[in-house]
Amino acid sequence: MRRIFLAAAALPLVCPVSAAAQSIPCAEFNKNVQTLDGKWEQASDASGMGLSMGFLLGYFVAKRGERLEDFQEKEFSIYLQDVVNRCTSNPTKHVMMVAMEAAVPAPSEQKNTAEIDLIDLKLDIGKMSGREVVVHGTISVLGDLAMLGDGGFDTTPVPVDIGKLSRDDRKKVLQSCNMQCGVTITGKIGPFMMQKGIIARSIELD
Repeated sequence: MRRIFLAAAALPLVCPVSAAAQSIPCAEFNKNVQTLDGKWEQASDASGMGLSMGFLLGYFVAKRGERLEDFQEKEFSIYLQDVVNRCTSNPTKHVMMVAMEAAVPAPSEQKNTAEIDLIDLKLDIGKMSGREVVVHGTISVLGDLAMLGDGGFDTTPVPVDIGKLSRDDRKKVLQSCNMQCGVTITGKIGPFMMQKGIIARSIELD
């Protein structure tokens, strides 16, 4: 399943209109999933199989309201298995239609939030997309942008999107952190200001 996940993640997202012309029958889709182990280029209709998997991936992340880089392998595997099971009962149906009927697991409300030192966050942020973190540091604020550093003149601060904080949290930050202030930030690692940063969910002032 790991190879299937990686192969799917490498595919472009596909919209229903473009997929309709090449969506393959369920019987062929199931055979490919069960025998090719993610090597879609070996399918008899490699283009159709690649397009079908791209559609599944696009539909999955759209239904969950996620970015492609944030989607979870385990939940996608559950969804893919439901598509395969439904296809088994409807072998002549096109997989695109089955994909839109299959159950997409809802995003978990339980966040695997990990406390991390600021220096470790700076070193590892490039491979932490989608991770929930709690980190302490010093921020300076300009509008919805904050820069998180270790105080003083930090030449490698981490950008923080504070635009999604509650109104009370934003008010607290804007009133207290015009220059710099110590904070503990909880948020998700994601793209911000054309680089990886923290999309803040909550913030506590020292």
